[in-house]
Amino acid sequence: MKKANTVLALFTLVSGLLTAFSLACMVYTFMTGELPFDISPLIPKVEAHNKEVDPEKQEKEEKNNELRDAEDTVLALHANLKSELSGLSTRKEELDKREKTVDEKIKNIRRLQETVRGESEEIISKLETIDEQEMENIKELAKLLSEIEPKAGAQMLLTWESEPEFNKSGRLAPRVLYFMTSQKAAEILNTILKEGVDAKVRQASEIADAMRKLTPGVKRKK
Repeated sequence: MKKANTVLALFTLVSGLLTAFSLACMVYTFMTGELPFDISPLIPKVEAHNKEVDPEKQEKEEKNNELRDAEDTVLALHANLKSELSGLSTRKEELDKREKTVDEKIKNIRRLQETVRGESEEIISKLETIDEQEMENIKELAKLLSEIEPKAGAQMLLTWESEPEFNKSGRLAPRVLYFMTSQKAAEILNTILKEGVDAKVRQASEIADAMRKLTPGVKRKK
């Protein structure tokens, strides 16, 4: 019985050693790609034979590759051109919008110019004018007013401004002041202002404003 156990133990030990050796050989083969102890493989390795390359076929394949590369290049250029054209189209739309806006502004400016021109003509047409035939008479009155005392001249000026009969051909008081020297006209107006009467002060201001609008000789009255 003891002998049988000894044999079984030896058999187990040998089996374990063989298993360990086999695993070691397998690991060596996996790690190096070669069999241990220069063992020859059971199935010999078949060397691949180099096939002869057909030059015509190779040239054709190279040309096809070149054509494919050229096609890719053309497609890339086409995509770039398409992108640039799209950008130019967008830019053109923006420029068209700006041009339209500028045109509208120009039209508005022209309309404003026409409006201003019309208003200017209307203002000019409303300015009092002095008929050339009346100038001499008015100059004589201006000379007379310059020679009398400022107080008397002021009273006469207010009378002309207040009485309609003196203003049938236009306001007489501003016309007479227009042909007086600046000093004499100022003396008469200051005399009125010094009196401090509101109605007279207002009349003096209106006379002075009307005098500044006079444009003798611009047009003749019919």
